[in-house]
Amino acid sequence: MSDASAGFVPVKRKKQEVLTSKNYILKMATTTEVASAFDVLDTVEALNADISRVAHSEIEKYRKEVKIMAVKAAKEKAGYLLEAIDESVGKPLMIQERETYDDVMPLANYRMKAMSTMADSEMAPEQLPELSFQKIKLKYSVFARFEIK
Repeated sequence: MSDASAGFVPVKRKKQEVLTSKNYILKMATTTEVASAFDVLDTVEALNADISRVAHSEIEKYRKEVKIMAVKAAKEKAGYLLEAIDESVGKPLMIQERETYDDVMPLANYRMKAMSTMADSEMAPEQLPELSFQKIKLKYSVFARFEIK
């Protein structure tokens, strides 16, 4: 558990009743751990739970690999285009990374809406949605200029 806080909200000012609210941020590594946490939340009848962020521990490594692949692809493309005019690719003159804003992170397919539906309609365990994650999709674009030999 990386962070926890608690707050109390009075239900009615005239009565001494208090509604207790607690917020936790849990860091989990596998979908099995996430499913287990939601099972525990079901047993304690937690009213609200969600997945706020999903990340991969090696995302920077993958980004670097994709950027390298983009530069290699640019050189390869320049090579076969220059072959058409009997030239070859020389040393790189400029390589510029293009900004892309569609960097897709893995998202949980398991939705809290399904959890609330399950609580309302008492679904059988066989009908529970499976917890899974989408594959990481990274896209990078580079602008490269090469010397023509």
